[in-house]
Amino acid sequence: MDWNKDKAIARLRSEGAWRLKSTGNCAKFTREAIEAGFDGHVAMLRPPSRDGKTMAKDYGPGLEKLGFQEQFMCGGFEAGDVAIIDGYEGDDAGHMAMYDGQQWISDFAQNNYIGREGGLYPGPGYAKHRPPFRVYRYKGK
Repeated sequence: MDWNKDKAIARLRSEGAWRLKSTGNCAKFTREAIEAGFDGHVAMLRPPSRDGKTMAKDYGPGLEKLGFQEQFMCGGFEAGDVAIIDGYEGDDAGHMAMYDGQQWISDFAQNNYIGREGGLYPGPGYAKHRPPFRVYRYKGK
């Protein structure tokens, strides 16, 4: 089964791109968009919860099981790329977002904090602390 990144991006744009700030559900919105690209026929493997909460920073292995591969890069992002950002002191959950070809979107449009990472960091805390991140691109199975 192949992944339709256009369908995934359309879902993400319709659900999150119109918001100007986070609702705290970045992983949920991004995961649901990824699943929409598989026409709902694939459920993304969710990471184990920590203290009853699923952490965005733990979604990498689930992406890999679906056919996404980690890209060793900082820039040159393509539509459909998914970013997993580690947490930092004050926001341990991390962050998850998808690039639509112009901006990073999760549960909101990340059009601020443009810098070396192309707006990948979702807010001032991330921009200040610059936690490590990984970018995944769908390559198929």
